[in-house]
Amino acid sequence: DGMCKDGKLDEASRLMILMSEKGFVPTIITYNALVNGYCMKEMVDAAFKILEVMESNKCSPNARTYNELISGFCKAKKVHKAMALLNNMLERKLAPTVVTYNLLVHGQCKEGHVDNAFRLLRLMEESNVAPDKWTYGPLIDALCKKGRVKEANALLDSVKDKGLEANEVMYTALIDGYCRAANMGIAFNLFERMLGEGCIPSSCTYNVLVSGLCKEGKMHEASELLERMLERGVKP
Repeated sequence: DGMCKDGKLDEASRLMILMSEKGFVPTIITYNALVNGYCMKEMVDAAFKILEVMESNKCSPNARTYNELISGFCKAKKVHKAMALLNNMLERKLAPTVVTYNLLVHGQCKEGHVDNAFRLLRLMEESNVAPDKWTYGPLIDALCKKGRVKEANALLDSVKDKGLEANEVMYTALIDGYCRAANMGIAFNLFERMLGEGCIPSSCTYNVLVSGLCKEGKMHEASELLERMLERGVKP
């Protein structure tokens, strides 16, 4: 594990082969460390080969093995391969976790496949895996980028109905969506609602509002908002 964290993957692989030759069976921890190491280096095909080695050595992968691989393939923009891994998990009767689904939802959203992401959300609910705030953030952001701000707003409301707290990422994505749609009134209503709920805006939140005001030629209001941001100790 230490070698993998240090990026010494070739040495770690050779050590694993040497262990096998001497009759020492690598554990799931060893394999997972290698999978993680290769994925961190964006060597997802090499990571996938570790999965094949595990299976040939009768070592069953666990949810963490799959999560590392799914994360790696999503970061490499190979979401179709990540989805194939989910199917592989289900075939093995291995229950995907909320982390598994969140990685896939985020991957689909980044590729602009919003409807696929919502299908994953439905699959989570059917599988009795409760979505969390990290599930909804990418969905709200992806809807806004598609110009579907009303749907994104409804989704934010549904998050609260489920007893989850809306976070800065969700609010900023939705505020940005309304700024892009040139609806600064609703954007500022959301900003005030955010503050009222004790959700602290980030520099990104302020930046999208300032940008929206500038596009409308409201330079004085933009300058005032920048001053307000600095007063709150938020760096641009």
